[in-house]
Amino acid sequence: MISFLLSSFIMILWFSGVQILIFLAGLQKIDKSMYEAASIDGASKWQVLWKLILPAMNSMIIINIIYTVVMVSIFSLNPIVLKIQNDMYQPGLGLGYSSALAWIYFLVMLLIMGIFLVISVSKDKKKRVMI
Repeated sequence: MISFLLSSFIMILWFSGVQILIFLAGLQKIDKSMYEAASIDGASKWQVLWKLILPAMNSMIIINIIYTVVMVSIFSLNPIVLKIQNDMYQPGLGLGYSSALAWIYFLVMLLIMGIFLVISVSKDKKKRVMI
């Protein structure tokens, strides 16, 4: 279990180039005048991170979470995908069993992405109410 988690973590880091580009694009979207206004108001770097950068990057964070979940779920070394591929042409199981497994896996991944989306949208609504 620990080796699977470690290898999954390494694979996520290995294939995180697109996510880094999305974050860099989001960071470039923030105006320099916002940073200047925060420094004039006396905000520390920690306050700038929590009150300026993270709220502005919320949509990029949602996109990256969905992109990462999809990428990890369809990666060819994923044990669930390997099981579906191995059971595909088994005489006793066949294509129907593999198809059912694939649909269940799709619904689980859809549920996971939905949970992340609901959590991120609910946080965004709480921030809007507080402002």
